[in-house]
Amino acid sequence: MGPDGRQADPAPTAPALSADGRYVPFVPAGGNLVRGDRDAVADVFVRSLHR
Repeated sequence: MGPDGRQADPAPTAPALSADGRYVPFVPAGGNLVRGDRDAVADVFVRSLHR
């Protein structure tokens, strides 16, 4: 989700799962996850599935 609570637009590509199932790295296809990100370079995010 972006800083405004909306889903990534469009959906992320290249999702994966770490060997222990705890982390999901992904590359968002859109540009709405980081405010002001206009550098035209792909961003990689990692989400923890454990809370």
